[in-house]
Amino acid sequence: IPGSIGAIGTKFGEQNINIGIMQVGRDSSGGEAIMILTLDEPATKEAVEEIKQLENVYDATSLIL
Repeated sequence: IPGSIGAIGTKFGEQNINIGIMQVGRDSSGGEAIMILTLDEPATKEAVEEIKQLENVYDATSLIL
């Protein structure tokens, strides 16, 4: 969906969280997509919850590796 990447980047920007790496892939043209981010600091619970509320976001999870 056009604008989805920007909307997610904006939400992290509003929380002052920098995206270091972004990987995006999809199963087919117009199909479901997956996004994996590496952030410069852990995502806040608030940021993850806001991303979950975005249109066309099915789920969001934060992992610390």
